[in-house]
Amino acid sequence: MQRLRDLRDAHERLKHRIHNFRIPIRNKYAYYLTVSMYVAVPFVCGLKIMEWTGASERARMANTPEGQARLRELYHLDDEEFLADLQNSKDAPLSAEQAVAIKRGALE
Repeated sequence: MQRLRDLRDAHERLKHRIHNFRIPIRNKYAYYLTVSMYVAVPFVCGLKIMEWTGASERARMANTPEGQARLRELYHLDDEEFLADLQNSKDAPLSAEQAVAIKRGALE
């Protein structure tokens, strides 16, 4: 039992040491860079998570007839001119193959 207490106490001392460690930032440019990173990293990660969840939601929607109808409405898939532009676009929300498959109702 004593070994477990010693291990727990050592772990608590280590946590205290780690969480109380500070690096002073004296250079104002380094400080602003650090603050910018603290703001930008969660923002960028949040955007990536939103993109990922949106893509998975579109994939789930494409598996049901109601979802396919909604995707056709959202992405104007009944518009032949839009589909032609989609095939030539590099940054489309859907690939041209996905659009045609949704239009046909065959996206898996």
